Amino acid sequence: MGPRRKASKLQPVGGSSGGELVLSPSEPKDYINELSHEVLCHIFRYLPMKDIMCMESLSRKLREAVTLYLRVVKVVDLCAGRWWEYMPSGFTDSSFLLLLKKMPDLEQLYGLHPRFLERRRVRGYEAFSIPGVLEALQACPNLLGVETSHLELVEAIWNYMPQVHILGKFRNRNGAFPIPAENKLTIPITAKIQTLHLVGVNVPEIPCVSMLRHLYLKWVRLTKPQPFKDFLCVSLRTFVMRNCAGPTNSLKYVPLVTGLASARNLEQLELVRVPFLGGLIQHVVEDSWRSGHGVMIQPPPTKMSPQFKHS
Repeated sequence: MGPRRKASKLQPVGGSSGGELVLSPSEPKDYINELSHEVLCHIFRYLPMKDIMCMESLSRKLREAVTLYLRVVKVVDLCAGRWWEYMPSGFTDSSFLLLLKKMPDLEQLYGLHPRFLERRRVRGYEAFSIPGVLEALQACPNLLGVETSHLELVEAIWNYMPQVHILGKFRNRNGAFPIPAENKLTIPITAKIQTLHLVGVNVPEIPCVSMLRHLYLKWVRLTKPQPFKDFLCVSLRTFVMRNCAGPTNSLKYVPLVTGLASARNLEQLELVRVPFLGGLIQHVVEDSWRSGHGVMIQPPPTKMSPQFKHS
């Protein structure tokens, strides 16, 4: 014997011919549309942006609530906190511009990880391009920072929007070895970034970036003859350089060691396959300590034996 089915509530419907009473099932109650705009905006804070965008087409009240929410939102994550994923597909230059124009108070944009971006706009073809993303970002007057992993996009932000910070950890996702010719990045002195993780990229030089705290270089080709000529990162805490291609003359790495010696808060140093002269690190660190520009680590004092204590 199967389970009983729950009987649906029936309500009478008048106006039938012959005076008969016709029963019809009652319609389900719409609880969502009974909520206020304030409650709906509070619910949107816990939903991914992709789901919020889909609610605009469900009802007029939800569309109004989404418009109110986007008007006051200050922090948006297009990847819902999953930095290893890509942002929702289907964006074009016009649709992305329309979305960001609805956020006049936007300050921090996370998850700007497009799967593919055109380098330039194509006439007569609606695509998602780097100039289109820049135009949309410039439509936000209060924008302070952007999180992305696209090499060409981050370089365009540094060139055309130097006041914008690169949020989180920048890690390029197209790293490969041998290094492709299109994988290249020029780091300006004015770059507002704290963590830079490059894998399989052509970099001309490592300049003086005052805000940089963590720098990871793996399979990076340094193309200039003296890539560390202006290297100086006083706020650096982590420096990792593994299997990178650069100058073969070990004297070209003296500015690198000198710059590392000036980093007072350096906690992690890893150098793999880097040509150094014998005793170069010790010589530079000792000179820096004598001149007062560096920190020399001293062992903790040991307790003196009782027989050597003065009476």
